[in-house]
Amino acid sequence: MPQGADCKLTRQGAVIGQVRTPGAVVVQKTKHDIAVNCTKEGFAETSANVKSDYAAATFGNIILGGGIGWAIDASSGAHNKYDANTMVTLTPLDQAAARAVRETRLAELQQMLDKNIITKEEFEQRRQRLVSTQ
Repeated sequence: MPQGADCKLTRQGAVIGQVRTPGAVVVQKTKHDIAVNCTKEGFAETSANVKSDYAAATFGNIILGGGIGWAIDASSGAHNKYDANTMVTLTPLDQAAARAVRETRLAELQQMLDKNIITKEEFEQRRQRLVSTQ
């Protein structure tokens, strides 16, 4: 993945983390998968799914603790785990497509500013990032 990609992590429709590559996000274990969506100017938007799997310790808990220990872990998601690393590959766009994406994002930024969703300072920072990638 190229440096400077913005990635958003969501679980059950709620954002649980954001990171700019290279970077890391610490997330709480649950039984639900995590969707990772990454964007970077000049690259196609890319998504990945991080599966929640049973941790090896869960089976020991079932043997040693019986059904009660497992039921407590199952309800909390403590018996699940995520892979420590997730790779998301971004594919470069051709120049015309990259320009079209940039123009669309600039228009979206302007709408966010017009609706007071972002401040003028946030608008300028984001606009500068978009313009500097030309």
